[in-house]
This record gives sequence, C-alpha cells and structure tokens, in this order.
Amino acid sequence: MSQQFSIVVPLYNKEKWVRRALESVRAQTHSDFELIVVNDGSTDGSERVVAEYAQGDPRIHLINQPNSGASAARNSGIHRAKADWIAFLDADDEWEPEFLAEVARVMVSLPDDVSIIATNYEEKGKPVVHEGLPESGILDNYFGACLATGRNLVWTSACVVRARALREIGGFKFGMYGGMEDVDCWTRLALRGRVFFLSRTLAAYHRDDPDCLSFRANKRGEDLHSYAMYAATFQENRDLFRRNPMAIRYFQRRLFLHAKSLWQLGYRTYAVRHLWRMPKPLPLAGLRYMKQLMAIPVKNILRRLGATRLAACRT
Repeated sequence: MSQQFSIVVPLYNKEKWVRRALESVRAQTHSDFELIVVNDGSTDGSERVVAEYAQGDPRIHLINQPNSGASAARNSGIHRAKADWIAFLDADDEWEPEFLAEVARVMVSLPDDVSIIATNYEEKGKPVVHEGLPESGILDNYFGACLATGRNLVWTSACVVRARALREIGGFKFGMYGGMEDVDCWTRLALRGRVFFLSRTLAAYHRDDPDCLSFRANKRGEDLHSYAMYAATFQENRDLFRRNPMAIRYFQRRLFLHAKSLWQLGYRTYAVRHLWRMPKPLPLAGLRYMKQLMAIPVKNILRRLGATRLAACRT
C-alpha cells in the first residue's frame, strides 16, 4: 500500500541544518508518508547524516546524484515518489508537528481541480501576515490574491501538490536559480488548477545558510538566465494566461520586480529588454513600469541630497 504523502527534500551541503529538517518530519503526528532525500552532490557530511537516519527508519530513502541544482533534485524526487500528493521541504527549513495532519484533514473534502494546498509559515520567528485573505479555503483566484496581499501565497516548504499535476507540467524547470524555479512552477500549476490556502502557521523558513538557494542568483549573476526563462513561461502558456486577466497582471508585476532587480545590479539594458516582454493585452503596462524603473535612480539621488542637507542643518 502506498503512503498518503511523498516528502521530497533536495539536499546540498546542509550538514549543519538537515537534522532539524529530518527531526521535524519524524515528529509529524501523521505518520503515513515516505521521505525522499535527494543528495545533490554534497561535499560536506550531509549524506552521512541522512544515511544514519535512513538506517533506523524504513520510510526514509536517500538518493545520490551529481550536483545538478535544486530543480533537478526535486524532479528526481518527484520521479521516485509513490504517493498521490507530494510535499516539499528544503533541508534547512522545518515543519510544525501537525503540518501533514492538517493538510490531510483538508484533503478529505477537496475537489479534484485543486492542485496545491499551501499553509502559512513563519519567517524570522514571526508568522507571515496576509492582510485581506480569508482564514482558510479555496482561493477564488490565486493570482488576484497574490496581488492583493503583495506576496506569493505558495512557498516551497509549506505546500503539498498533486503528483499528477506536477508530472503533467514536467516538474520544475532546469536551469533556474534563486527561488525562480519555485515561482515558475507554482505559476504554471495555478494556471491549470486551484489553490487551497490554510491560514494556520505550520512551517518555518530559516536563513541560517548564507549560501542558500534564495541568495545565489545575485551572487552568481544567474538572474539574467532565470528571468529570461520565467518570461518565456508566458509564451509557453499564452492561452491559459489570456483566460485569466489577473494572471497577466500578476505576471507583469513579477517581470517588473525582476527588471528592478536587474537595474539595481547594473544590468540596465537587460532590465529594459525585460520590461518589453510584458504580455498583451496590456501593452501600455510596459511603459508604466518603465516610468517606475527610471524613477529609481532619481529617488535615490533625492534621498541622498535630502540626507546631506539634513546633516548640514544639524551642524
């Protein structure tokens, strides 16, 4: 008999933190699961730590592969997963003991068109606040809810996804970094199915590792490739976007944030090109966001001038 959940943990050099993640899984009050840890070519003692846990718990499976990135590691886990629902947990994050139990409770009466169950989570020890969002339930429009709250409501270590839906879209795109592979995957899933949001805080996002995936893009200059791949998502799913105006607005907003990041990193030509990838039927959005982008250095100059004048007045 297959387990109710398959848990996929991508692992790369997290020896100091992976025990915390594994202990949080073993502490689950709902024990009907398999845990698949994909060691993505770690060079520290991460593999040894997981191997020790696997020896004492038949639910834990360790897969070793050459270093290929988080997307490849998660896709390997998806391929190996036996359950109908797949949960993801990064090796330096953790769950509350009731995470799986609460998700299982929701699943009992869930319609077939819901492909993602997302829970709230805490960051820096405090629950993330989503103002204007209902307590719990199926979101009328995931993209509209994201725009209203100013946040992506699906976070990798606090969601469970239908395995069938993940395989239908081909899993995570290979070659994206800095968390863009996650955002892209949730975008493609939400275009095809609905999202159930559970307002209870059941996971914790940690930033203990200074080289964690969320910060790699800016350090390694991988923004350009990742953002270009995300922009291509519109072309690949054009018909689905056109059926959902909120999805187009959400996508435009994401492209602007990417362009803003590129501009601030000094890639101004690429930032401008990125904005012109704005999808129709709102072509003027590119001009509106371009105005905001060009205002960034002006605001910075005015801010510095203001600070200089204030210092002069005080002296």
